[in-house]
Amino acid sequence: MIREWGRIESYRDAIEGLACEDFFEEASKETWRSDSPTSPHKGTQSVFLRMSDLILPSDVFDDLDAFTCPILIDSPKVQDVISDVSYLVQASRIGRAMLVNLPPGGRVVPHEDQGEYCASYRRFHLPIVTNDKVLFTCGETQKHLEEGMVYEIDNKQTHSTSNPSDYHRLHLIIDMQLLNGWVRVPQHYEEDEDGN
Repeated sequence: MIREWGRIESYRDAIEGLACEDFFEEASKETWRSDSPTSPHKGTQSVFLRMSDLILPSDVFDDLDAFTCPILIDSPKVQDVISDVSYLVQASRIGRAMLVNLPPGGRVVPHEDQGEYCASYRRFHLPIVTNDKVLFTCGETQKHLEEGMVYEIDNKQTHSTSNPSDYHRLHLIIDMQLLNGWVRVPQHYEEDEDGN
């Protein structure tokens, strides 16, 4: 499922708020997501804006907390864009957030996200820089995600993307829990039969 939520006019501020050279310098430090032997994200460069405290497989799949990273603290325009997306979808809680570059010729292989974290948050993409050749596939749906439009991606379904163009593709990805939307309660917080 790929669902359009609406347009964020301030999305270009994210580029101004985080200079390209800063992005690539920071992305070169954060390689665990693309370097993991089983990672479907080998063709990407990521800058973590909000992330788990520790980066271990158990944290990635099951840690529900996310902390603001220094690069986001120093990027008020990017903070504003995240706030705009949060307001648009009526988020009650912001989880992880990252800027992900898919370089020319890069791809994310088909996969499904797993774990308590994935079950507890919904994933939103805000394309910052893209082009018509970049297509995103989720379940049976394949489409071009337009710059400035907020999309909810059901990352529990098989999803993938590729960039066959000569240009970089940059998305702001934010995980959120919604005020008026279904988000599965983690197993250790579920009520018992008596409602306790």
